[in-house]
Amino acid sequence: LKPGGWLAVWWGVYHDPTHPDPFDAATAHLFEGLEQSPRMAQGVPFALHAKARTGEMRKAGFVNVEHRAFVERRTFNAAQIAALYESFSRVQIAPEATRRRLLAEAERIAASRFGGQVVREVVTSAFVGRRPWNV
Repeated sequence: LKPGGWLAVWWGVYHDPTHPDPFDAATAHLFEGLEQSPRMAQGVPFALHAKARTGEMRKAGFVNVEHRAFVERRTFNAAQIAALYESFSRVQIAPEATRRRLLAEAERIAASRFGGQVVREVVTSAFVGRRPWNV
């Protein structure tokens, strides 16, 4: 990154264990016994741990470091919610049979208990910082 250049990083958070939604509650049992993502810090998703992420950027020499979180509601059909769950790291690292069972059950719950339409709040957590001119 050239001196004076800006760095922007962001993540989409589709699951916040500190603020579970109705679909989280209905599917929580599917995750019992699965290894937790190494990116969880004290129960806070990596991307939402703003103090840690901004601190890391400052330690790396960035200035004018800022964080913003944007929340939007998205609707997923049953197949889309299963595909979303398949992207979660703790699902990806699960044994194949466990993963297939979990995804099929998430899709079944979405179809049968949520009428095939699951509304989720998605948080986009964005961080920016500038490399100083004098480096």
